[in-house]
Amino acid sequence: MITAAASEFLHQIDIDAYTAVVLMSHNFNYDKDVLKHLLQTSVSYIGLLGPKKRFQRLLNTLQEDGCIIEEAQLAKMHGPVGLDIGAETSAEIALSIIAEVKSFFHSRSAASLRDLAAKMHENIPIL
Repeated sequence: MITAAASEFLHQIDIDAYTAVVLMSHNFNYDKDVLKHLLQTSVSYIGLLGPKKRFQRLLNTLQEDGCIIEEAQLAKMHGPVGLDIGAETSAEIALSIIAEVKSFFHSRSAASLRDLAAKMHENIPIL
């Protein structure tokens, strides 16, 4: 977890091909400012905790402020973040987020293994 001013946030992380950021500070303007900075980076995955309505409000506000959000930027944003596993508790929500991030980086559907027709383990490097 990182606590920093929105303008200083990016100075505290190293971004590579496997960087995932999950954002929710409970301060709308802070989240908007950090998201605006993140969209200018090569971060691969941006998760936004909270309801879909808040995510849409963030996007609308950024666009009203003159930020042009391209399709590639929109594709890396996940709001609300996480898989639909029926999560209620903090631990369950964290599990749903980690599972979504993992499936995203391996381009997997996050479907049940029961329904998998192909081999379960291919020659895929473990992260």
